[in-house]
Amino acid sequence: MLLSTITLVTVVTLATVPADLTARREHVGVTQDVATALGIPTPLNGQQFQVRVTVTAPAGAVGNSANFTVVSIIPGTQQIAIYPSTSGTATNGGIYKLLSSNTLPTGVKATIYNHAPSSTTIDGTVQPGSFTEVSATKSFKELVTTGSAELMIFAPHGGAIEEETSDELASLASELTSLGHVPAVWDAQGIWGSGQTYRRWHITAPDINRESYPGLDYLMDTYGTFPSAVALHGFTWDPETTDPATWRFGIVIGGSASVADKELVRQRIVDEVGADAISFVIADAAGDTNHPDGPDGSLMAFSKYTELRGIAGDNILNVLAPSGGIQLEQSRGVRETYATEVATGIANALDVILNAAALAATHEEAVATAR
Repeated sequence: MLLSTITLVTVVTLATVPADLTARREHVGVTQDVATALGIPTPLNGQQFQVRVTVTAPAGAVGNSANFTVVSIIPGTQQIAIYPSTSGTATNGGIYKLLSSNTLPTGVKATIYNHAPSSTTIDGTVQPGSFTEVSATKSFKELVTTGSAELMIFAPHGGAIEEETSDELASLASELTSLGHVPAVWDAQGIWGSGQTYRRWHITAPDINRESYPGLDYLMDTYGTFPSAVALHGFTWDPETTDPATWRFGIVIGGSASVADKELVRQRIVDEVGADAISFVIADAAGDTNHPDGPDGSLMAFSKYTELRGIAGDNILNVLAPSGGIQLEQSRGVRETYATEVATGIANALDVILNAAALAATHEEAVATAR
């Protein structure tokens, strides 16, 4: 989707809010004229598009910016509707996401872009169609490396959104290259600071729309879907803080790949970090397998565990690799302590998976030729 913008959009709030807290924070409605100006087709028919919202008035709010997902068309003209938090002191609403306050100032105006990232870099070259961030130190951009059609690896919440995942992605790409594989890479990097990065830039994986990310769209135009893909994520396993003594160690391995492939990834990671260092869960549509071997016991006992499974068909991982997606949700302790070892373990498992796939393809070709 080519970059389109609309200015002087009035930001309003709706009293009727979704029960789902992620939707409350990340979802918005826009009026028909705004959707038309941005090239968003209506009716939406279940499609979800990301937009960047940057506040331009009043003076005290100028420069606030955040990514949202358009999920509805609302009555009126030149408006975008965001949701309040569950209470005056909560921080789980769209108003707080955008403005760091639960109070929507009078007369808030914004510029809306139909791209989430302000810039896209492909193989080191910044692509046309970028827009300027209000601050160079408060940005969301995407970095793409083209590779082969056999594998894509990516961090949809890179930079400081889910910390360490971009560095881990770079390590994984390097390890794979040393093993003779050249993956396509997508790194969506956000920074802001002051504890606001995740809140402003995070878009839940099942909502991510390729058309809102030019680099991702380019990869999918170039390769279509992939036989294999790996998505690196991070999560907070309470009571994690900045104190390393409180970190917990857990990984949920999900996605559309076979249980055997996900189990191979787990085994290769254990080979690198040692036994009993991390608790694992293998998540699968047919049922999950618990490996509560780490120092913190069962990850399945975590209250938000079910949000980490990554098996939904609309998860961008499983859109990219319908039968070969592997998602790793990693606690902060894992990302801070074992990122290099985890990347090496994933690469070693993928080497086995990819080589087996190549051998099978060669065998099938030989059989077909002999007929």
